[in-house]
Amino acid sequence: MTLLEVCRWIKNSSVLVAMRSSPWLFPIVATIHLFGLAIIGGSVLVVDLRLLGLGLRRGGRLGRDRRGESLRWNPTRLINNFSN
Repeated sequence: MTLLEVCRWIKNSSVLVAMRSSPWLFPIVATIHLFGLAIIGGSVLVVDLRLLGLGLRRGGRLGRDRRGESLRWNPTRLINNFSN
């Protein structure tokens, strides 16, 4: 199977045909995708700020306990739940 045949197979798959024929399906999928990217980007920002010593300080809103870790790992769990 050549690369061109794979691309044609993907183009003619039922999911993509439905996305092309529906005026609402693509915007819904794109919105969900962008929310997922924002969640992942936000969690990376929280971790980076913590490593720089600027975020999650003592007495902060989230503190330094497992609540900060739950924010960091929940997007990963959410994505894994949708992919299975």
